[in-house]
Amino acid sequence: MNTKNLQQIFAHYTERFEELNNKDHDENFKWYVAKQFKERMDLAFTKDGMEFAGAMKSIVRDKITKTIVDNYTQPFAGLAELACKEPDTVKQMLLALFADDGNDLKIREEKISTFFAQSMQLLNRYFPGSFRYKQDAHAVSAYLFLYDPDHHYLYKSTQARLFADCVEFYDDWGYGNNIKLPVYYRMCDELVAEIKKCPSLLATDQSRFDGRFRVKPEEMSLDTEKHILAFDIIYCSMVYDLFKGITFKSITVKEKKLYQERQKQAQELQEKYKQAEEQHKRYQQAIEHYNDVLKTGTAVRNAAYGNGIVTAHKDSIITVAFETREEPVKFDYFSAIANQYLKFEDTLDEETAGEYRALVKHRTSICDAVPKLEKALEEYRDVLE
Repeated sequence: MNTKNLQQIFAHYTERFEELNNKDHDENFKWYVAKQFKERMDLAFTKDGMEFAGAMKSIVRDKITKTIVDNYTQPFAGLAELACKEPDTVKQMLLALFADDGNDLKIREEKISTFFAQSMQLLNRYFPGSFRYKQDAHAVSAYLFLYDPDHHYLYKSTQARLFADCVEFYDDWGYGNNIKLPVYYRMCDELVAEIKKCPSLLATDQSRFDGRFRVKPEEMSLDTEKHILAFDIIYCSMVYDLFKGITFKSITVKEKKLYQERQKQAQELQEKYKQAEEQHKRYQQAIEHYNDVLKTGTAVRNAAYGNGIVTAHKDSIITVAFETREEPVKFDYFSAIANQYLKFEDTLDEETAGEYRALVKHRTSICDAVPKLEKALEEYRDVLE
């Protein structure tokens, strides 16, 4: 590790400390979130069933995880939704993830791998194809870090890799969700060791607890091992250009602009994905409604055949026996609803009925939109952490 470059970063961090933590930037929120997350999760773990799910939902509702975890994607919010489906399963998953592993990183990697597999099973069961709720290396590292920052490090790939380039830490810790913890942790351990040897940085860090900033001292994690500070330095180095004046091979201005453009595109695509998900949910509500109304025995009327009774509904075919015909008539279920080939008594108001018919009419594009956008978003995962 290039300690000369690192000392310049420390100097820039110290010089701009007031700016980093003023009301406009408020980077002290990391210390606040770490304490709140730990307290709220421990409270949740004292509850079972839907009470546990409710405690998880309250963490999301109070935006404890919003900035660090649930920003563009919403993995922790997804866990809260899954807890509403299988509270005991999610509770045991998190307890196993947070269980003491004696700082054995091999065991930790195995725990993370198990957590990934279990969460994916639940996601496929209840929210198939959901990009927004999918877990990733950043999210899982954030859960561990926020619950126990003294023994874990937070991982954000873009900031971490640029920082590593600046301090000349060139060991490969992998990509995507296959992060080699021993390598990444070694870089962070070396950073923490240098932090603890820098009296001016330590004094500056301690001053965040003197009460002059927005976050009250008693609301912040003490960060005994300086792991939160280490992440703050890694993060702020890129976001606030603490690399200024340091010569190293890094991303060019053009590459940075491209990254920002990709980030904007990703946000726009994410918004489209959210809208597509909402529309698909609304479509499913419409189908559930019509499945309940157009069941066997329901009285219907057709302009050509008159009055009839639904005798069967299988897949996309609905069968109706009419008073005017000896043989039953089969209709395409979706067309019968969308084009009102079958009239029936309904509880919907006119506006909702019109909306539901439109959703059914465009069912193909609605059902295709979510997986298409899911696939498109995969190309932006590096900027959606």
